[in-house]
Amino acid sequence: MTQVSAPSPVCVFGAEIILRHLTALEQEIEGVRLAEDIECIHRMRVATRRLRNALSLFADCFSQKKVAIGKIALRKLRVHSAKHEIQMFSW
Repeated sequence: MTQVSAPSPVCVFGAEIILRHLTALEQEIEGVRLAEDIECIHRMRVATRRLRNALSLFADCFSQKKVAIGKIALRKLRVHSAKHEIQMFSW
C-alpha cells in the first residue's frame, strides 16, 4: 500500500474516528481501575477493538511505525484488561 503524504479528507476523517474511539477508551480507565462495574471493562475492550480496526483501516494515513506502536499498545492494553476481568470474577 502507498503512503498518503497530504492530509486527504479520508485521513482527516480517519483521525477523527481514531480520536473518538481513543476518547471512549480513556473514559473507561478509572472504572476499570476501581473494578466496580464489569461494563467498564466491556466498553474498554470494545473501544480497543474499534481503535485497532480503525488503525488498520486508515493505516495509509499514518507512518507504519506509528501504526505498529499503536497496535502493540492496544494489544498490551487488551491483555491487561483481560487479566483484570479474571481478577474481578475470582473474588
